[in-house]
Amino acid sequence: MPKMYMGNAGTADIGMLEALKQLPDEFYVFVEFQIPAPGNRQADFLVIRPDKDNTTLTLIEVKNEPRLLAGTINGPWEVHEDNGEVRTLTMSNRDDRNPLQQARNTAIAMQKWLISMQPILQASGNIWPDPYHLTVFPRVALADANPANRLQTDTFCWRWDSYEQTLVNLKRFRARDAFYLTDGEIVAMARELGLQRLAGSSAPPPSATSDLSDRILNELQDLQDNLRILGSKVDVLLARMEDETPPGTWERP
Repeated sequence: MPKMYMGNAGTADIGMLEALKQLPDEFYVFVEFQIPAPGNRQADFLVIRPDKDNTTLTLIEVKNEPRLLAGTINGPWEVHEDNGEVRTLTMSNRDDRNPLQQARNTAIAMQKWLISMQPILQASGNIWPDPYHLTVFPRVALADANPANRLQTDTFCWRWDSYEQTLVNLKRFRARDAFYLTDGEIVAMARELGLQRLAGSSAPPPSATSDLSDRILNELQDLQDNLRILGSKVDVLLARMEDETPPGTWERP
């Protein structure tokens, strides 16, 4: 079972939540959370695969819509009712015209937040290459897809038409860019997003907490070094004042 961190449990898609529990232990799953500024987006699921050479981050937008859907990657999607009526699929964010755009825009928001948080998240000893090489891959999961759907395929934001297809692709897909997030950095991500580890899910390795401790210790050591340098400069200035001030007009504090 993966390491799962929960945000708003009340709005999570239960079917997808149960499906993602079948991922291997090394995976991390973030569930129903708000991406802070500069993103300001609600995310359904973020699945993180921390391979040795790179980390794969997959943002999943779940839609439970069994009725027939039709649409393109750039326009609104139509919902064909059983009685023959056709309506436009309602989107919660006016910047999104369809679920593909919603997933893509939310993935971009996640990427922007990660880049902005590098000074806080980055573990000691882990070198982040150009952070703009870090990609959050958008995916749309139609949990109960109608086999007659007429939807244009997006080569970047993939669409999965079942829970089973979602699992197969998450286990198979790996990012190609060399960008590695440590377990400690991923745990720090969950903490900064206000997520709590789901009871019964795999615990992060001990090194995940030691990454944060190492970073704090290194920062304290840097602070001590800077204070030591500052103290030496103060001593030099005080000595100069003693030499340049007439006797009896100033005393060293």
